[in-house]
Amino acid sequence: MNTLPPETLQRIASHSSCDSVLALIRVSRHFYNTCYDKAVFKAVIRNGNGCGGKLWDCAFIADITSTSDLARLALADFRARTWLNETEIERDVSNFWT
Repeated sequence: MNTLPPETLQRIASHSSCDSVLALIRVSRHFYNTCYDKAVFKAVIRNGNGCGGKLWDCAFIADITSTSDLARLALADFRARTWLNETEIERDVSNFWT
């Protein structure tokens, strides 16, 4: 994967979940330099990757200038979506048995 162009790696990361991107940037300095990017985290937030659910309006993320702030926001969004999905699954299962 080190031979892939940076644009390709960024595109792959943009279509991944936030947890996956954070794991990927820990693999090597090359991945960190390529994927720890504002555009990648903005795409992760916009796509809601890995969690489905309703997408929310993220127009305000254009004002965020720090990559670390975008990474934190993407992780918070990912965790919130995961929690909501788990809650919906539990509710559906409990409704099934009643």
